[in-house]
Amino acid sequence: MTEKQMVIAGLAADGLTNKEIVERLYLSPHTVNYHLCKIFQAMSVRSRNELIRVVHEPSPPANPLPDTGLRCDEGLRRRGAA
Repeated sequence: MTEKQMVIAGLAADGLTNKEIVERLYLSPHTVNYHLCKIFQAMSVRSRNELIRVVHEPSPPANPLPDTGLRCDEGLRRRGAA
C-alpha cells in the first residue's frame, strides 16, 4: 500500500467517515473512495468493520530465524554463489 493509503486506512479504522477523511486530507470524495477500494483489496477485507479489526489487531510476535552463526555472505560463498 502507498503511504497515503496507509494514512487513509488508519483514519477509517479510527472511525472517521469518508467526509471527515476528505476534510482532513484535502482530497476529493472520489479519491478517498478510490483509495479505500484499493485498501480493501490489499488487506482482503470487505467492510470498514473488517478493516478496523485488521488494523487494530495486535501483530503476532515475529518468528526469528535460527541463528546459524553465519554472516549473510558466508553461506553464499560456501555454495559457490559469491
